Amino acid sequence: MRIAELLSQRPRYAPFLANWTPTTQFPTEGPAFEEACEFTAFALDQFKERTDRDKSALVILASHRRKNAGKFLFDQMNSMAEARGIPVIDQYDYILRQGARLKDAEWRHDGHWNATGHQWAAEALLEYLKQHPEICSSASPATGGRRLEPQAIQSPL
Repeated sequence: MRIAELLSQRPRYAPFLANWTPTTQFPTEGPAFEEACEFTAFALDQFKERTDRDKSALVILASHRRKNAGKFLFDQMNSMAEARGIPVIDQYDYILRQGARLKDAEWRHDGHWNATGHQWAAEALLEYLKQHPEICSSASPATGGRRLEPQAIQSPL
C-alpha cells in the first residue's frame, strides 16, 4: 500500500489513481480499478482460448474475505468468469463448510496460503472434480490423450 500511496502523489500517476484513497485495502473504482478489470478479462479470455484449443478444462480456485473489499473483488472476478463459462471454486466457502477459519489457512503476517491453506485448496479442487466428473472426461494433451476418472482420485488425507 505504501508504494501505491507514493505513486498517487506523483502528478504523472495521479489521474490513474483518481478516486482511490490509499488507506483503503483495494481500489474498487476509478481508472486503476477499471484497467485491472480489463487486464483480468483479457487474461481469462486467453486462458479460455488456450484450454478450448487444447481440449482441456479451465477452473478457477479463488478466495475472498466476506467483510472487506475482497468479497467485492471476488464477485467481480466471478462475474467475469461466469460470462465466459469458467467455473469458480470458492475456497473461502470450502473452508467455512469445514468449520474452519480463513486465518488458519494463511501465514500469520500476510494473506498467502500456508501448508494448511494449500491442503484445503487441494481438497476443494478434489471435491469439485468429484462433483463434476465431466471435467475429467475428455482426453487432452495434458493427460497424454488418456481420460481421467475422478472417482479414482484419492485425497492424501
